[in-house]
Amino acid sequence: MAELLETGRPIRNRELVIERPDGSRLTILANLDPLRDEAGRLVGGVNCFQDITARKAAERRLQQREQWYRDLLEALPAALYTTDADGRITFFNEAAAELCGRRPFLGDDAWSIGSKLYWPDGKPIAQEECPTALALKTDKPVRGTEKIVERPDGTRIPVIPFPTPLHDEEGKLIGAVNMLVDISERKAAEEEKALLLRELAHRVNNTFAVILAVAQQTLRTAPSSKAFVETFSGRLQALAQAHNLLLTKD
Repeated sequence: MAELLETGRPIRNRELVIERPDGSRLTILANLDPLRDEAGRLVGGVNCFQDITARKAAERRLQQREQWYRDLLEALPAALYTTDADGRITFFNEAAAELCGRRPFLGDDAWSIGSKLYWPDGKPIAQEECPTALALKTDKPVRGTEKIVERPDGTRIPVIPFPTPLHDEEGKLIGAVNMLVDISERKAAEEEKALLLRELAHRVNNTFAVILAVAQQTLRTAPSSKAFVETFSGRLQALAQAHNLLLTKD
């Protein structure tokens, strides 16, 4: 009121805390207007205030809850980020920044936090066609797709994304949350397994070729079928012992 009487200008939506005689405090929203006489001279003021204590308490609880969820998402080892309904990035945790090798600009970057995206065969994916964009366009979760994220330094990380639409209490689409699962170790294990299988097939084929050669040579020199069986069996046993020695050799 002192400010109003000094400046003569209205005051709008000023938040104040008032203390009662019993020590309790209330948060109020004050709106003040000057009072003037017929000549336009300032003669006083009128103050209208609204008790917003309950609203402020609800806002604090909401902020605490949001902070709790953010702390939870930040603590998770999985790479997570969220977008608004237009696909703009609104949050990302450190695991997501580490996975993608960059920190996106909140409210500016859209759809994906990776620099570039590719299909498993190496074909590029436009940002507006990425899994998060698809989840927002269809309002349905996207599952079972494998993608490759390229970092700014050029390294590529195979991932499986899990974008899921988010809705408000009325069911309106408000954004999406996406979790990126790094499958680099799995892909490396699959490649190693394929390599071992190829090596095993090569060794088996070589073994079959040796057995065939032994059988043909034994058949040419054996005087009878009984002699062939005995000689061939002995040679197979010798071949098996040789393989065992190779396996136990340091």
